[in-house]
Amino acid sequence: MVLNTKKKQESIPLVTRDSMATSHGGTDSSADSSPERHAAGSADCRRPAHESPTDHHPLHRRAFTQILIFQSLISVAFLAVRENIVLYCTEVLFYREGGAPKMIEVYAALVPCLPVFGGLLADTCAGRYRMVKVGAFTTLAGLLLLTLDVIPLENWFARSISIEAKRGIFIIGFTLMFLGFASYGANVGPFAARQVEQAGEKAVRTLFHWFYWSASFGLAIALPIADYVDRVVNFGAGFGILSTLLIIGIVVLMCLGSDYVEVQPQRDALIRVLKIIWQGIRNRVSARYDDQESDSKQERPDGTLDYAKHEYGGSYRRLNVDEVKHLLKTLPAFHTVTIYAIVYYFIRSNYYEQFKRLNPYIGEVGESVHIPNVTFDLYSTGVVLLFTPILCYLYPWLEKRGFRVTPLRRIGVGVFFAATSVLSASLVEFHRKAVMDAGGSFPIPIGNVTYEAAPLSCFSLVPQYTFGGLGEAFVRVAGLEFAYLEGPEHLKGFSTGLYILMSGVGSYILARLLILLINAISSASPWYATEINDGHMQYFFLVLVGVLLFDLLYLGLISRKFEYAHWRERAAQEGAVPDVVPENDPVTSGYSRVADTSASDAEGSSTRGGGDSGS
Repeated sequence: MVLNTKKKQESIPLVTRDSMATSHGGTDSSADSSPERHAAGSADCRRPAHESPTDHHPLHRRAFTQILIFQSLISVAFLAVRENIVLYCTEVLFYREGGAPKMIEVYAALVPCLPVFGGLLADTCAGRYRMVKVGAFTTLAGLLLLTLDVIPLENWFARSISIEAKRGIFIIGFTLMFLGFASYGANVGPFAARQVEQAGEKAVRTLFHWFYWSASFGLAIALPIADYVDRVVNFGAGFGILSTLLIIGIVVLMCLGSDYVEVQPQRDALIRVLKIIWQGIRNRVSARYDDQESDSKQERPDGTLDYAKHEYGGSYRRLNVDEVKHLLKTLPAFHTVTIYAIVYYFIRSNYYEQFKRLNPYIGEVGESVHIPNVTFDLYSTGVVLLFTPILCYLYPWLEKRGFRVTPLRRIGVGVFFAATSVLSASLVEFHRKAVMDAGGSFPIPIGNVTYEAAPLSCFSLVPQYTFGGLGEAFVRVAGLEFAYLEGPEHLKGFSTGLYILMSGVGSYILARLLILLINAISSASPWYATEINDGHMQYFFLVLVGVLLFDLLYLGLISRKFEYAHWRERAAQEGAVPDVVPENDPVTSGYSRVADTSASDAEGSSTRGGGDSGS
């Protein structure tokens, strides 16, 4: 089928006239495949973001804007449910207070493991747009089931739903919500980035800043809704609002239909990675055996995976092998975010515990305005919302003055701010304990629990929440950007899923192990306790500062030798020109994609061959 190229240029925002092909796959020897055409395509790919011919295309802007709106609204729904789920279990399902948190903890441990599978499915089978839609509808189904549990059906029917049935509905609905997150969690970011990727890496960096801003904006909306539900215990109204917002988000996402830009899934993408690893190991062992049997010394590569390259007797092109090597090199960098996530787990939980044991009144205790419980979480989110756009302008300003702004350096800055935040929290805790030891304390009721609080103002927490928000703005954006840009072209969903997995493992599993370790060392008087008045949280915070300083040292060692991939620039130099998917393609009809190379790896196709990126 011959495509109407004029029509496709009007409907696909990021495929320019210089990179259009008149036939799918580029199998003929027309001018489109000439060196001059490849040079033109390469020039377009290397064009700075501000010179991109598609920067002002209406669909270009509309595509990523609608994805960001969807990200905000689905974040509202998911995060608001997460904030209220323990209260939901105790008030609606009548679980014992000890049982509900344990069940939620099991989900919290498993959920970060799921997006890596969703990203892999998108890369190899379904495509990112389809997986995002599946995740959105699955999340909506789960949210509607949770809403069904709180509807007073006895007002309209003779019988009401039993507690056992409600608990069963809850488990199904809650599971669906997290399966939905597994589908869209690792795909919506790469899907948004794909809409602007052809404008350059700076455009991708800006996109991820606004992507994280939109997720934080969703959190800023979710927190007041969760606080309202917490105070009024009206799950029907709260979950009804969340369901409506999520439906609006799905409608906004689907407005563009097939005009989004997408990468064609490659069914053998992960299998090819495994084959390259296996062939590299096998060929290296075989080469060593041959060298021992023969006196002749042949030129051998330094890296094990290099043995899978054509020039060393392997079956794969240089660039395919280098993608696998680089994917393995990114794993230590992901570990830096894992270490940061350990500390951030305690920032989220223990800062609030500090707030509940400080003076929340503006004026006389018990007789003046009470600061709402959600205030400082909103403040920290506000710091992210304020500084994330500022960073979009700060980085280009620094680069113009000769300072190279890389993702790993930005992660390092974020880790430093996080360490400053935890150090501030430790100083506040030292002061709070000193005031209480001197006899200064008063009871304060929060919900159904009364806490013993110090008269120290809760506004002493402002520095630690400020530095914590700054740390998030640096680390999370840079981490997402790093996972996307450094991942192989056809495994970016998988790479992003690995990043979420590494972060999630740190945020729960390793954090629990750290608690066990510290309490074992301080067994005579445990530093970490559920009731922080009974423990020594000030010392535990200092341990967390040490963890972050170790993270900075580890990050410095990694970043010194890390070489960034710049896959699109390299592919452009080697002649990889974007193509167009036929209109009747069953998976990605109407999308643009990069050239498909999976079928020609063993044959040494020149579609994406190229130079080595290092061992």
